Amino acid sequence: MKLKGIISLVIFYLSLKGQDIGKIFQRLSRSYSDIQDVSCEVETKIHLPESTVTIKSRIWVKGKEYYRVKSLTGQPMEFSKAGDKIYMKMGNQVQKINLKDIRENSRIKNKIKQTENPLKFQTQDYLKTHNIRLISSQQNILRFELIPKKDTFIYSKMEMSVDTLENTIKELKIYTGTGIQRVVFEYQENNGKKFLKKIRMLMHNGMFVEMDYRNYRVNQGLSDKFFEIK
Repeated sequence: MKLKGIISLVIFYLSLKGQDIGKIFQRLSRSYSDIQDVSCEVETKIHLPESTVTIKSRIWVKGKEYYRVKSLTGQPMEFSKAGDKIYMKMGNQVQKINLKDIRENSRIKNKIKQTENPLKFQTQDYLKTHNIRLISSQQNILRFELIPKKDTFIYSKMEMSVDTLENTIKELKIYTGTGIQRVVFEYQENNGKKFLKKIRMLMHNGMFVEMDYRNYRVNQGLSDKFFEIK
């Protein structure tokens, strides 16, 4: 259910308390529930003090457990996750890691889990792993504070700005031990859905990263075998 029109601040806060913050996060993921797989090209520009590094790649995603990344510049490289298996390929050499063999190490397991699904947010998962509270509201833009329930995350807290009309995340502020990272998201429409168009990341050390997404393909019928790199 989308909020329509301009709702007064008092009514807006009362409605939030009545419907549960969790529903807002669930709606963010539910918008993509009919998408089976998606792929796109990504151009990443890393702006350093004296130069800019450009990396081009293609990404394929299927659900939460399957994704593949192929470098389109420089040395041929591929990385994929297919269920419980991770594949890394450089040149003609392929390395396979079985996650079942390392699951007893909770810290490794947590870091691997954070890499899942780089194209779309599984925001309902935040409800399980974070304590969430609303810290500000301006018309349809809500800002939440997310504090991890366990100390195994690489950050101490996040602040997330959500557009409840578009059901999209607009901005993240990530608080780490070395500083604050700010991430801003822009979107484009494809098949009636909002997909990433650009991500801008300002790192605490002054480094600036831009990621442009283009040439989306949706529901291609990718098989699970596609994500097993040979």
